[in-house]
Amino acid sequence: ICSDVFLASFRKFMKVEEHAEHMLNCYQEAVAFLKTPEFEALSDLVSNYIGKGARREIVTAAKFVDPVTKALEERETRPKPSAAIINDIIDELQMRLIPYLDRYRKSSQFKETINSKLGRIWRITRLSRAVADQCDQLINETMDALRNLAHGETLVTVCGERSDRI
Repeated sequence: ICSDVFLASFRKFMKVEEHAEHMLNCYQEAVAFLKTPEFEALSDLVSNYIGKGARREIVTAAKFVDPVTKALEERETRPKPSAAIINDIIDELQMRLIPYLDRYRKSSQFKETINSKLGRIWRITRLSRAVADQCDQLINETMDALRNLAHGETLVTVCGERSDRI
């Protein structure tokens, strides 16, 4: 729920930026394609965003687009396209979206969302997850130390002498 709220806020921020909302939409469609690779979704991605003359063209390097167009040309011989063919496009879009994300975190849209009820829940959940991860790490380190002791590793006594006894 919280991620949907932040996504809506981020989308609102991206509408102000020129071509940025199209880049975000392209990224979301590409990620959705990874989950269910179908030629129709790939065709929509090319015609809307990454193909030459696309309606909302997002300029990407030809070396990333060529495998996608080639896969569409081979549509008749393959049952489904490989999801891996758009990994490079997704990576490129992520790199291009990072500066927007950095600016978003300083924007009024982010401040408004982070201070909302769901934003507070998100912050608390994030902090709780960090504390739980740290507790798990400490438990694992303690268990490793206890296992080492149980296996009879050499101990150093208080006086600094070594002892093989537990």
